[in-house]
Amino acid sequence: RQGVPVINFRQPKKALHQDQWESLQHQWESATQILIVGGQGAFSADLTGKLETLQSHAAVPVLGDVVSNLHRVNNAVTHPEIILGQAKLAQFQPDLLITFGGGLVSKNLKLFLRKYPASIHWHVQDSDFPPDTFKSISDIIPLDPEIFFSKLKEYIAPKKNSVWYQDWQKQETEARKSIQEFLHQQDFNELQAVDLVLKAAKKVHLHLANSTPVRWVDLIGVAPETIEISANRGTSGIDGCTSTAVGHALCNTDQHLLITGDMAFFYDRNAFWHQYQIPNLKIVILNNHGGGIFRLLDGSRKQPELEELFVTKQNLTAENLAKDFGMNYLYCNNAQDLTKNLVYLFELYDQACILEIELPNNMGDIYQKLKASIKNNYE
Repeated sequence: RQGVPVINFRQPKKALHQDQWESLQHQWESATQILIVGGQGAFSADLTGKLETLQSHAAVPVLGDVVSNLHRVNNAVTHPEIILGQAKLAQFQPDLLITFGGGLVSKNLKLFLRKYPASIHWHVQDSDFPPDTFKSISDIIPLDPEIFFSKLKEYIAPKKNSVWYQDWQKQETEARKSIQEFLHQQDFNELQAVDLVLKAAKKVHLHLANSTPVRWVDLIGVAPETIEISANRGTSGIDGCTSTAVGHALCNTDQHLLITGDMAFFYDRNAFWHQYQIPNLKIVILNNHGGGIFRLLDGSRKQPELEELFVTKQNLTAENLAKDFGMNYLYCNNAQDLTKNLVYLFELYDQACILEIELPNNMGDIYQKLKASIKNNYE
């Protein structure tokens, strides 16, 4: 409009000099165990393609955290929480670690890279100063990851056979098998519920609430057909998880699926207090009637005050909320009914719907069994 000042801002061009590229090339050639790790970031078809090309060219494993949106990279390692949950970890220590993106959900991955740091650690980021999460950064490379990985390929020789790469692929295959075998051995629980939801959800934009839903998906993994994964990580907490999914669903016509816990959902119920229709939003609530995350964490689950002060017990259901805001409502408390309701949930393509799954509050015990099972599989 007239009188409104317009300021043109041009981002300064960032590039590496030839001698800097040659220095990186020398470091790459001196390493035998190279690992690429992606942290939180939006999905990028360009980045996915660049990583697939580099991985194929150099036989280097690409490891993607659950919120990295690298699930569509062919042959990506997407189960670090399981792979690195076993005792014999020294064999996985990289010589050269290349990281990009934001924070990580996987606790085992963070602990592993701190205990077994790479002697050379490049972090690729085109703005700001990154936190040194693993206390090992040796080089900060101020480039977009897409540009960096594309250019890097020009400086490294092709490599077709790599025991290191094959070992990571083998571990990924075993991790997928391990989690599925464990789920089939258990009575109906939260992990099984999330697994069934993920298998039924195809082309959706997946939103994962804190605290447990994002951790369950980190353990199970998602299909390449998933459009994108979003989660309120960083400061974490349950604040605004539903609001974020609602706002995102209002911005486009993609099918959006929010997997949330009861505490995160009811805490943010005002997310629906507006005049807009959200027909492309589906919500799955894992309702175990309390703050189940505190039954998993070592610090809280061992406290005598766990049930009284940590677990916020409540007897709410989402049925009345669904009626208040004109949303469809589905309920189940077993695997058979969940499977049926999931079919109906995704058939309601142009109608907002809540699917509430009532679950036992036994995930602390299930999680401990899972950790023991993972260790046993590697001994």
